[in-house]
Amino acid sequence: MGILSFPLFMGEGFMGFVIAMLVAFIGSAVLTFLFGHTPEMDE
Repeated sequence: MGILSFPLFMGEGFMGFVIAMLVAFIGSAVLTFLFGHTPEMDE
């Protein structure tokens, strides 16, 4: 799913789709920030 596919979901249930996309984006960003990089990886 990309931002260009948003028009495909216009209509009933669109707000649920938008909320799900935001949760997925924010969740993956937070998890990457917390667990994705350690100082040992720089060496």
